[in-house]
Amino acid sequence: MNPCRIGAIRSGVRKPKPRRNATVANSRPVLCPQLGTRFAILVLGSIVWPITSILAQSGVAFDVPATALVRPLDVSQQASVNSGTNGLLAVHTVSGGSRTSRQYLVTLDVNAIFSEPQQFQSVMYEIMPLGRNGQVIDYAPQTQATSDWAGEISSESVANKNFDFNANLNAGLPGYGTAGFLLNSTNSENTVSRQSFKAPLTAVVTSGLSQRGRGVFFRFTTSRESIIEGGQKLQFIWEVPQTWRGDLLHVHCVARNAEQTIQRDFLTAVTILGDETTEALAENFAAADYDTDQILRRMNISQRPTTVLSELEHALSRRSSDAEPIDLQKVRQALLTAISRQQIPHYQQLPQRLRISIDQHIETKIAVLQLSRSGPSE
Repeated sequence: MNPCRIGAIRSGVRKPKPRRNATVANSRPVLCPQLGTRFAILVLGSIVWPITSILAQSGVAFDVPATALVRPLDVSQQASVNSGTNGLLAVHTVSGGSRTSRQYLVTLDVNAIFSEPQQFQSVMYEIMPLGRNGQVIDYAPQTQATSDWAGEISSESVANKNFDFNANLNAGLPGYGTAGFLLNSTNSENTVSRQSFKAPLTAVVTSGLSQRGRGVFFRFTTSRESIIEGGQKLQFIWEVPQTWRGDLLHVHCVARNAEQTIQRDFLTAVTILGDETTEALAENFAAADYDTDQILRRMNISQRPTTVLSELEHALSRRSSDAEPIDLQKVRQALLTAISRQQIPHYQQLPQRLRISIDQHIETKIAVLQLSRSGPSE
């Protein structure tokens, strides 16, 4: 008897991975030699710093709008946001709602730029209102999943069994001849088993509520059918009191790969579409926030030691040797929620121009946050 032989065959078509255009390294500009190497680097850094320096340091550059105008919905109806087949978001209404609150549709167009897109697997955006007077009742895009396989996965097993029986008998008597007897039996059995399985799913979009329903997050994961680099349209429906006229959104951006996690934070001023007074306040805050950010960036350059600028940096430094070093990252992080200069670390050690910009930043922030609690203008 021969032993059983079992073989397995798996079928299914693997989706090809989309090809991305290879990134081309930026060519170095040719500068006039008479300008001097150090002066040329200073001029070049002051021009291309906002984008290239971020990509060089972390490999990721995020872009979040400084202001956003929200669209009011019917107060007597509760809206829900759904994804359309064309990738755009449509608003559908159902009966219900509250007379003491209003619903607004908030839309943010965010972007992520990577120096090497293939190195990052996911990008997350978390939106957290600072006023904390509203509730997120719906959002889009919703959680979505896809599969790297086209169609179902089938499995086939084949088992073969063979049985052989042979007998041979020879007998004879001397002088009388011989007689023979032959018996041969063969039995063969084949068994085929086929099974089909659903293809495994991979999440390409994961979204949900955060901050006990006051915030919302969206995580985008790269796959064979989606690329996380580029623009994303984030939408959510916000239910706020009738007296609400504006707020600040803290947008927390995170990019992850196998080796590191890169984070960046932004503040976005949101006001009601058509309210010119609140729109002007939002623009003032955006201008103050931009000025403060640019000053912090330039200070970060001057504090970073380099082989070329180390002597110049030492000569321009005005801090005494025993002074506490300024942590610009803590200053930047404190600006997200600070409503007074006392909440800013190293405030007295900061340059005068930065202190003036921070004061303007805090003043306009307080004015925008008051919109989340104030009544309609008279």
